Amino acid sequence: MRYLPFVFLCSLAITATGYGDYTVTPKVGGSTSVSKNQGDSFTLDLVVSSDANDTITSAVFTLQFSRPGLVYDSYTWDPNNFDTGIGDDYSEPLLGALPVTLDVNTWVDTWMDPNAVDVYFENLTYGSTSFGVGMLVSLDLSIPGGLPLGLLTITPMPQDFEGDGGAVVTTGATFTLNVVPEPATMSLLALGGLAMLGRRRRRA
Repeated sequence: MRYLPFVFLCSLAITATGYGDYTVTPKVGGSTSVSKNQGDSFTLDLVVSSDANDTITSAVFTLQFSRPGLVYDSYTWDPNNFDTGIGDDYSEPLLGALPVTLDVNTWVDTWMDPNAVDVYFENLTYGSTSFGVGMLVSLDLSIPGGLPLGLLTITPMPQDFEGDGGAVVTTGATFTLNVVPEPATMSLLALGGLAMLGRRRRRA
């Protein structure tokens, strides 16, 4: 693994004369909160935005999942600015090691919480290419049929980064996934409820 200098949990290398605040936001279909069935697959987009005219030349960050169990199928860096799985892509697990079921052993490093369920991303833009806002990377994730129901959050873990004499504050917005039963399970529950109601009526 190669680390960029002064790498933090989530760092963005900046080249600009003005400095503002960056936000890394996970989204599905443009939303930061969705409900998905057990058995569904979805694409999580990581989007960076800035309140100034800063430009990004590298991206280094981790994503933390509030609980294990999702299947991490694949990822794709924005093809306009980054390679995926080759070149300066030092993400872990790397593309060729996927798919994996996310747990505390998916990515482990001495400077991270050993009990955290997280994945690591590191990449440089092409040559001198830089960009200000937009897509960083997209993850393809699947929800196993046996994954416990309820809320699961996905959060970039950011720190401040010093670049070109100015500090850019980087924050991460939390994405919330609500795991709900598969449609077939819901149908069985509904039929079971109707059967119970019919029995009560006959007894009455």
